[in-house]
Amino acid sequence: MIFNTLIVEKKEGILSVTLNRPEVRNAFNAELIADLTGVFTREAAAADVRVVVLSGAGEVFCAGGDIKWMKEGFNHSHGQNLEEARRLAVMLQTINET
Repeated sequence: MIFNTLIVEKKEGILSVTLNRPEVRNAFNAELIADLTGVFTREAAAADVRVVVLSGAGEVFCAGGDIKWMKEGFNHSHGQNLEEARRLAVMLQTINET
């Protein structure tokens, strides 16, 4: 499976998830957050998955938040920023609990 922001492969009970935004050091943006949440909700939670390997393409695993994405937040309402923060929290919780 290939997403815009992830490379996902499953073989013999091992799910490999690679953050695939090396041009920005695999920094989080809304799309990466949604993709990771979806993969861990659907694929990593599958009964035939025993191990999940999470890695990053390029030289850096993950630089944190994408600066461009974060700057866009200045133009959003408080409610929109709160919703973005909730999506990030849900992603982290999903990864942690899967």
